[in-house]
Amino acid sequence: MPLKIQLLPNLAFSFTEPAVLFRRSNFHHVAANVHNLGPSEAISRVAEMKPDYDAYLGWFLLGMSIHSGKPDANTKILDAIKRTGWVA
Repeated sequence: MPLKIQLLPNLAFSFTEPAVLFRRSNFHHVAANVHNLGPSEAISRVAEMKPDYDAYLGWFLLGMSIHSGKPDANTKILDAIKRTGWVA
């Protein structure tokens, strides 16, 4: 399989294309990550990776993100800010 360079891993995942991450990212669960594996190992592993992209994107977008249109958005945003220590 020829190696494709994906500059936008989240877009690649939506088309179920494997990706190598060259920086830290929220998408490290479903990608070959240079930070953890090193460049050679990440590039050699990416072709065999078969993560469940749909499940991951669903979890990330629906489970981990804050939906700004929902009534509890302000509370969730404030809670997230407090968890990081920005507000006492």
